[in-house]
Amino acid sequence: MIGALGERFQYVKAAAKFKKNRSDVAAPDRVIAMLEQRRKWAAEAGLHPDVVEKIYRELVSYFVAEEQREFGVVRQESQPGAAPNNYGVVKQTGE
Repeated sequence: MIGALGERFQYVKAAAKFKKNRSDVAAPDRVIAMLEQRRKWAAEAGLHPDVVEKIYRELVSYFVAEEQREFGVVRQESQPGAAPNNYGVVKQTGE
């Protein structure tokens, strides 16, 4: 599993180069559709869909944060008044 996550991370970094804006990175509609499919797969495998969704939400949060970071690096953005959270995601101070 760790190897697969590492491979996924490389794809995430590469994908940031092709996104037009930060909204394309987050893609909430795509995430919702993916989570629905993972819940279905979990149930079919005899796993609790809520647990699998929680795991995937955490992974998606991490990978979106990393892709957002890479998106900024690719475009050499700076975000004044920002502070990193646990995943290195830049959140505006006061959030």
